[in-house]
Amino acid sequence: MCIRDSCSGVILLNDRNEAMEPLAIHLHRRKVESVSVRTEPLPEPASDYDKLDSSWTRIAGMEHWRDCGGGHIPSIRAAFRVREGTDELILEFLVESSSLCQPFAPAESWQGDSIQFAFQRDEKSGGKFTELCAARCEGRDVLYCFRSEFGATPGELCRSRCRIERLSSGLWRCCVNLNAAELGIERTARMPFSFIINSAAGGRDFRAGYLFWGDGIGNGKNPRLFNRLLRVVP
Repeated sequence: MCIRDSCSGVILLNDRNEAMEPLAIHLHRRKVESVSVRTEPLPEPASDYDKLDSSWTRIAGMEHWRDCGGGHIPSIRAAFRVREGTDELILEFLVESSSLCQPFAPAESWQGDSIQFAFQRDEKSGGKFTELCAARCEGRDVLYCFRSEFGATPGELCRSRCRIERLSSGLWRCCVNLNAAELGIERTARMPFSFIINSAAGGRDFRAGYLFWGDGIGNGKNPRLFNRLLRVVP
């Protein structure tokens, strides 16, 4: 027998044969975070993570880290911001790391140092979503599409692009320009979006873990766990 207490958020499972003790399952509503997409010109980032201005959302600490068998304590911190461009959406990521470890080909780039992100056109997209990865592979900056909400063939994109540069000895910037026509992006008020910063720290040849903002990418694929980008709709 299953009894649900709607007030306390508990599901109680009872064995009809009374052979087992009742099992209580506590339900918690997942907190969905959101960030506003900027429409104004933004200043260049500081070369010191601790001096970043308020246009950046910071991602750091163990509460944002998921271990994938690397068994190490992460030393990376990250920040991001999003801006509307002309017929494109511009994502900027900052990653605090001494070096990049990325020995993989673009299709496997998620296993090394990279930025993996996913989004939906709007909250009515159901289970379909677009997933991409930005990384420096074989000496060049690559934006690879794993899957597309609108049926685009997996592979390197033509009109969307990324640029990775070192701002200081320990701070990297990755700027991603997402072409709206190529990826089917429309101006919707609430755009489901999540990303992870994959880390192959210590020179390992596999993903040791990742920083995350939102969920539904690294630990299974589930767009219902994405966070939200808040956009101004004309």
